[in-house]
Amino acid sequence: MTVDARAAARKVEEEFLGRLGLDRGANPLAIETARDGIVGFLSAAPSDLRTWAQRQISLTDEAYAVLSDPTADFTAYVEQLPPAAPAARAVPAEVEVEDDGTVVASAPAV
Repeated sequence: MTVDARAAARKVEEEFLGRLGLDRGANPLAIETARDGIVGFLSAAPSDLRTWAQRQISLTDEAYAVLSDPTADFTAYVEQLPPAAPAARAVPAEVEVEDDGTVVASAPAV
């Protein structure tokens, strides 16, 4: 597996763990517990949110199934990942601290 493929597989694993509110250190019990909690919560959704809740349950179940499979090939899911959001660009600001400790920031003139 190439470095790029390993990085992509790691990104997919992180996406699935993120669906369950977990990070890379999660063990199988944490994965199962998170899945059960999310599905239990979403199953009680009000009727006007039921369609949305069912979609979230499907995403949760998919994450659980893949993360629970010791033979899972995360690279098979790379194409299914949502595109990465563009990085936020910081706008430099002038920062001043007032005598009373208040921080005042203003964007510089362009």
